[in-house]
Amino acid sequence: MFLTDRPLAAMKEIYLAKDIDKAQVAIKAFEIDYGAKYPKAVAKITGDAAVLPVSG
Repeated sequence: MFLTDRPLAAMKEIYLAKDIDKAQVAIKAFEIDYGAKYPKAVAKITGDAAVLPVSG
């Protein structure tokens, strides 16, 4: 299963977040919006949330 433009844009919001708080908000939004359709992607992102780098 391939991610489409909207989920990819949502993931971009996560990895381009300016600080950890904004990244966590983006992660939660991704989980809510795409959890049902892309459970493996959501599990990976939420599982790795503590180690995701934050740009800035």
